[in-house]
Amino acid sequence: MKRNNQVRIIKLFPKDIVLAKEIVEIFSESLGFNYITRKEITNILNNKTDKILLAAFMNHNMVGVRIIKILNQKEINDFNQVIKPQKLPHHKIGMLVSSAVRKCFRQQGIGTSMIYEGIKELKKMGCSVYVATAWDSGQQKSSTALLEKFNFK
Repeated sequence: MKRNNQVRIIKLFPKDIVLAKEIVEIFSESLGFNYITRKEITNILNNKTDKILLAAFMNHNMVGVRIIKILNQKEINDFNQVIKPQKLPHHKIGMLVSSAVRKCFRQQGIGTSMIYEGIKELKKMGCSVYVATAWDSGQQKSSTALLEKFNFK
C-alpha cells in the first residue's frame, strides 16, 4: 500500500467484488462508456484473467483504478512486431494497461501514485522490464505525458 498525501493505493482481491460497479463507472467516466464491462472486472477480481486491479482511495472514496498484467510470450512477440521496432529483452515483462481517475480528482498525483504502485506490484511479481499503453490525446495533461515523465516512450 502506498500513501501520497491522502491517497491510498491498494491491490484488489476477490473479496472486493462489491466494488465492480464503481470500477466500471470510473473507467467509463475516464475512457468512455463500455471501455470495460462489469463481467470483465469480475473476472479480473476472481483471478480468471492475467490482469490485476489496483484502486486509489481518498477519504474512503474510490477515485481511480489501474489494470496491470504480465505479458505472455505471444503478447511480447506481437509487441515486438507491431508497436515497437526494437526487440524487448528476454525477461519477465510487466505492463501498465489502463488507468482511470475521476475527473474531479485529476491533477492531484493520483495517476502518478498508481504508476508507482503498479510498477512496485509488477516488480514483486518478478518483472524487470515495464511497458505501458496510453491513448495519445495530444493534450498536455494526459496519461501519455504522465508516462513520459517516467521515461516511457
